[in-house]
Amino acid sequence: MMLRIFHLIGLLVGIFLVNLPVFGCIEIYVTVKPNKMKCIKERINKDTLVVGKFKTENKNTPVSIFIYDIDVNERNFNPQKRQAIFETLNEHDIKTAFTTFYSTSYSFCAYNKTRKIMDVYFEIKHGTEARDYAQIAKSEHLNEATMYLKQIIDQMNNFHINLKRIKASEENEKKSSDKLNDTLMWFSLINILIIIFAAIIQDFYFKRFFTSKKII
Repeated sequence: MMLRIFHLIGLLVGIFLVNLPVFGCIEIYVTVKPNKMKCIKERINKDTLVVGKFKTENKNTPVSIFIYDIDVNERNFNPQKRQAIFETLNEHDIKTAFTTFYSTSYSFCAYNKTRKIMDVYFEIKHGTEARDYAQIAKSEHLNEATMYLKQIIDQMNNFHINLKRIKASEENEKKSSDKLNDTLMWFSLINILIIIFAAIIQDFYFKRFFTSKKII
């Protein structure tokens, strides 16, 4: 009886989990021109697990992969002038995993050193999407329902962190906007005072000029 209940809970939780929006997962093919770099950029929170997989069509089309903790401008970026948090040169099938140190935009870049156009497969997962819950369930001896519940809790925590980041960003933008409004207000006030002062001076000199000419 208890086993059936657990299976029912697992089924309901699984349905709920499937209907949740998926965050933290990118799977895409990127076309990279000869001797060019192409980057995929993703905003990732601090202390987040990131798993990346990159693959070309075959071993005869190797690619170099660079990962940076900045927003890379592909047109004028020089890889030799910036230290990558991960790099590998001229490989066909690449896998990596790391934990972020900062909440920032991360750039996952593929560099094509060959003379032919190539398609590179990008699979980038972070947060709950990067965790292997099947392995976690096996190591912690969790049943299916408990594993799904753990996954939902992790997703909710991640969602809460994202909300806090968005709220903090909005507050910073509001402070910047308020500061800009105050600056514009004082600038306008100073301009008005300068115009009034200039008008008074101009009126004074006009009166002296006309008086000296005995016009008035």
